Amino acid sequence: MPDLPSSLKPIDEGGTILNVPFVSNPRGPAKKENGVFFNPAMEMNRDLAVLIFAATLPHEDTKILDALCASGIRGLRYAREIPLLLSHLSSSDTSLLTPTSLPTPSPDPSLPSPTSLHVQLNDTNPLAVKLAEQNAAALGMEAQVSISHERAQYAMSKEHFDIIDLDPYGPAVPFLGSALGSIAHKGILGFTATDTAVACGSYAKACQRRYQARGLRNHLCHEAGIRIIMGHAVRRAAEHDIALFPLIGYYADHYFRVTWRVEKTRSKVGKQLGQLSVGLYDPATTTVETLPWTPATPLEYHAKGKLLFGPYWDGPLLDPHTLSRLTALSQHPHALEMGAIDNVHKLVDLWNGEAGMPSFFYDTSEISRATKKEAEPRTKLIERLQEQGYKAARTHFTPTGIKTDAGWEVVSGQ
Repeated sequence: MPDLPSSLKPIDEGGTILNVPFVSNPRGPAKKENGVFFNPAMEMNRDLAVLIFAATLPHEDTKILDALCASGIRGLRYAREIPLLLSHLSSSDTSLLTPTSLPTPSPDPSLPSPTSLHVQLNDTNPLAVKLAEQNAAALGMEAQVSISHERAQYAMSKEHFDIIDLDPYGPAVPFLGSALGSIAHKGILGFTATDTAVACGSYAKACQRRYQARGLRNHLCHEAGIRIIMGHAVRRAAEHDIALFPLIGYYADHYFRVTWRVEKTRSKVGKQLGQLSVGLYDPATTTVETLPWTPATPLEYHAKGKLLFGPYWDGPLLDPHTLSRLTALSQHPHALEMGAIDNVHKLVDLWNGEAGMPSFFYDTSEISRATKKEAEPRTKLIERLQEQGYKAARTHFTPTGIKTDAGWEVVSGQ
C-alpha cells in the first residue's frame, strides 16, 4: 500500500480529532489533494448528518455504512458522536429543549440509546483506506469500526445496512441502485449531491440524461433542483417496489442533501409516485402551476410564456417528527460544541418555519419585477400576510424568499 503524504494536519470536528490532508482552498467545492479527498467547507453538512442520523436511528443494534469514506471523518464521527448524543437524552431531560428562538418540541422517548453501533468505512482509494485505518486506531475505535477497500457498489452488494451514507464528489445517481438493494427495510439513506448546476437546469442535456427531467433556470432553481433529484430517486426506488419517504431535504452552499426513510413495502409505492408533479412557471406572476406526473406525461409541452420543468417531488421536504427530534438534539451539550452549530441552528430555525408550507416560494425581488413596484421588505411582507390570516415564513433557499399559502393576488397586493 502506498505511503501517506507528509502534509497531513489534525482537525477537531465535534470533539473527534483526526488527521486529514492539507487543503489549499478551504471554501466551496473541493478537489482531491495529497491523494485523499477532504473538504473543510462541508463541516456543517457533517454536523447535520451526525445529528440527523442520531435523530433517526432505526434501533439499538445499528449498522452504518460510510460508502465513500475518504479520510474516514464522517463514519468516525458517527461512531463516536451518535452514542454521545443519545446516551443522556431521555423523555425527562427537558434541559436540552430550552434553546434560543427555536420552537420547543416535546421530548421523544422513542429515541434509542445505541448499545451496539457499528460503522463500516469503505473506499476504493488505498491511501484513503490507510488514512481511515490510522484515524480509527488513533481514536481507539477499532472495535466499533471496520474498514474495507472496495468499490462502493460492491461493498453495498455484500450485506445489508440500517443506515447508508453517500457523500460523493458529484451526483449520487451512480450509487443509488446499489444503496436501495443494500439498505434494510425501514432503514435510513442519506446522500449528498454536488451537481447543483445540472439539477438546476444550467446543463439541460445532462439533466435530462442523469435525472430524466428538465430543470428551471431562475430564482427557484435550487428548490426545483433538489425536488428534481428527489423525484428521480422516488422513481428509481419504485422500479424495485421500494417507497422513499423524505425526512430532511435541504440546499446549502454548493450542494443538496436528502435523508430518507426506506420502506420495502410495495403497497406504499403508489402513494409516493402520486406526489410527483410537472411544473409550469409563470414569469408574470412568479408562480408555479402543477400538473400531475405519470410516465406518459410529455416534457415537450409548451404553454405560451410559461416554463415547463420536472418531473419533481411535490411532497414535503421536512418530516415534522424528524425535525422535532433534530431540534431537540441540536441543543444537546455535545451538539453545542460542534464547529458549525451556529449555522445549524439558523437552518433548523428556518426549517421549523418552512415545515408544512407549499412547494416553492415568492421572492421579493421577483415580485417587484413582475408588479413594477418597489420591493416590499421581506419581514413586512410576512407580517402583512400573517395579519391577513395566511401562513408565511422565511425560506432557507434564499434570503429574499418567503413561503406562504397565500396566492399571487394577495402576495403582490394587486
